[in-house]
Amino acid sequence: MPIWRKINPYLFGKPAIFFYYFLIACGVTYPLIFNLRSTLAGYHDAWQFVWNLWWVKTAVFSGQSPLFTHLLHHPTGISLLFHTLTFVNTIPGIILQTILGLTTTYNLLVLLNFALTGLGVYLLAFYLSKNKFTSFIAGAIVAFSPFMITRSWGHLNLMSFGWLAIFLLYFIKMLKDETDWKKPAIFLILAALADWYYFFYILIFVVLYLIYILITQLKSFSRKITINLALTFLAALIVLSPYLGPMIYQKITNPDFNLPGHDPIFYSIDLYAYFIPGQTSFLGQDIPNIWSHWTGQNENIAYLGIGVLILMLYALFKIRSKKIIFWFLTFLIFAILSLGPYLHINGEAIRTVRLPYYYMNQYIPFVSMQGMPSRFVVMAYLAAALLVSFALSDILKWKHFIKFIIAALITVIIVLDYWPIKFKISPLSVPEFYYTLQKDPGDFAILDTSAETSKVMFYQTIHHKKLIGGYTSREIVSTKKFLENTPVISNIYFGKDFDTEEADPSILKSYNIKYILVGDSTKGHIVDKLKLPTVYASSKLAVYQVY
Repeated sequence: MPIWRKINPYLFGKPAIFFYYFLIACGVTYPLIFNLRSTLAGYHDAWQFVWNLWWVKTAVFSGQSPLFTHLLHHPTGISLLFHTLTFVNTIPGIILQTILGLTTTYNLLVLLNFALTGLGVYLLAFYLSKNKFTSFIAGAIVAFSPFMITRSWGHLNLMSFGWLAIFLLYFIKMLKDETDWKKPAIFLILAALADWYYFFYILIFVVLYLIYILITQLKSFSRKITINLALTFLAALIVLSPYLGPMIYQKITNPDFNLPGHDPIFYSIDLYAYFIPGQTSFLGQDIPNIWSHWTGQNENIAYLGIGVLILMLYALFKIRSKKIIFWFLTFLIFAILSLGPYLHINGEAIRTVRLPYYYMNQYIPFVSMQGMPSRFVVMAYLAAALLVSFALSDILKWKHFIKFIIAALITVIIVLDYWPIKFKISPLSVPEFYYTLQKDPGDFAILDTSAETSKVMFYQTIHHKKLIGGYTSREIVSTKKFLENTPVISNIYFGKDFDTEEADPSILKSYNIKYILVGDSTKGHIVDKLKLPTVYASSKLAVYQVY
């Protein structure tokens, strides 16, 4: 046997492909790999996901349900049914934390999810195109797309796209009678436990693909395939029912959960975003006068790039197979859904142009709980990446040597299109008082406004005391009312001043609040009116003792 055939599995097998994507992830996120313990990948929501890892481990080790916590929103606690616990990350994170520590675990999961997404899309693309090189490009397009780069700054749940891609692979195989229901069911469950958005996207894709098969094959599925299809979703629903069932029940019956999700008008993709480099792109840094007008901040990320667009059009007009038409229509459907309820052009919502998401939000149950149509874009990236793989595979079948030059040139263009800005990392600087607080005995709460709420939750992983307030994926009515309407607590929490005669610290004692922590002079001025002793003071933190 030739030597290259012996080493081929080691260089191009699944572990090797995963490792290549991991190396790229280390390069894209540099210098994270050299600072896994001293920095945090991303900012803002990233602190919350670190808390998620810690909380699930804490709940499991103490025999509690991770779906409710008394550590946030003291004195009542809060349900975490609608909070993004992303169990597909937090469950293995229990073991990783024990070995590596909390922040190292989070950073490593970010890197691993880049690689997993790349591998998942690679496997799907290779099954459909039979070309390893073009499939690798497809995996890289999704894994290091502007969407995924932005998710790595604080949405560990959405980084776990690889499970969805692998589900699609086995779902398509199952419909071709190449596998039974077990693998599709497993990866459907894993995709759902990554994020419910992905479960919803799968349902839409499944409907689209079944329609495509029925139209193109002009016949119904065999009894075996029909049973496998039913068993896939039945098995997934049985496994997910202890989680999904209470969510549906509480949303329907409990008025405490009647708060809407995010604003879908604000979190919609601008039409320009598909064609103009945005804030995550190196190419977009010189045109903030354009993308700064778009709503949704980091959610308005959809740049496809010139190279991807060229290859998509090549696939559509040069290859023109049924497979190409399906994936192009899939791209269009998810891209249109990502535009939200109304068409946005250069930051302006044109309310006279209602798009499909408007009707989906109105008439499909529970869609209003999401409120982030912008995230449909990840499925558009997937479809676009597969079209790129098909197009490059076709080009590489040309007989002329120029095929290699064209393929290499377009690959370079894609790399330049997707070249990201410097990766965002946050330093792990923790005020010394939190370590002192950890040693303070007793069961009490603190009112911590010293930093953004997600970082305050991170500090809780150090001191373990109950918090007034908290930052969860979805608010509930009762905790929102408590924070807004409780005198003194509301003033301090939201920075609302009050008269000296209203400054009564007894209400703080009644809720067993022992310390107040503030980080700016405005809130410090408010707390000063309570005439409480200061037990700690630094340039960034002041601590007042209530009792």
